[in-house]
Amino acid sequence: MTMSGDHRSGRPGQGLPSFEEIRSQAYRQLGDAADWLRSDWSPLGSELTDAQAEGRREALRLIGQAKAALNRVDVHDQDPAPARQYENSDGDDDVW
Repeated sequence: MTMSGDHRSGRPGQGLPSFEEIRSQAYRQLGDAADWLRSDWSPLGSELTDAQAEGRREALRLIGQAKAALNRVDVHDQDPAPARQYENSDGDDDVW
């Protein structure tokens, strides 16, 4: 799949964002999601069920892993990653 044009609001005609812009935005949004998960619940002072608490712990763990993965990315690496090829459900080979 290819995308053309600028899909961010407020920047028409300025092209697609760089990888570093995308990485930075994703990192920031993961932090925002973690902050929301750690925030107060309504009604104030209410307890989470065991399942809710486990879901929140798992989500926070995965957010941490995603942020760590983004930190491992060398944004100054000049060699582009090779395209990965996979077979999708319709049997066609697609390249990413």
